[in-house]
Amino acid sequence: AAAPREQPQEQRHHRRFLLPRRAGKNVLLRGAALAVAFAAVQGGGRVKEVASKQRTDAWYFHDYARALLSPLPRDALLLVNYDQQWTSLRYAQVCEGVRPDVTTLQLSMMTYGWWRTKRHLYPNVVWPGTRYTKANTADWQNGGFTFKELVD
Repeated sequence: AAAPREQPQEQRHHRRFLLPRRAGKNVLLRGAALAVAFAAVQGGGRVKEVASKQRTDAWYFHDYARALLSPLPRDALLLVNYDQQWTSLRYAQVCEGVRPDVTTLQLSMMTYGWWRTKRHLYPNVVWPGTRYTKANTADWQNGGFTFKELVD
């Protein structure tokens, strides 16, 4: 079987841009200029859109974290299970220094095998096992702990 014949470089270039074979450089330049102009118009609109969505006055998560932390007794252990809670609380505690006495744990993270390497970050917690799991499972039999075992 004969090998397929390779097209000249000029024809391959034009096909890639879906232009007629005989299109000249002017067509390519006009197309490029049009693409740049379109991108500039779209980009300008995007800048206005982003600017209109600034939320420097939105304090929802700021207030949420403080509402969760403020009523807790000193040196409390706070267990959360949702990203909004976890990230709001971590930011308030770590970045803003709000209630550093409260130990906050994210239950979902404690279910992963890698959690055993993070337990040292919580020296005030007595860990009954390597990670959070359900009772009577293979993970539990291999050193995991249940919620009841954690809080007992």
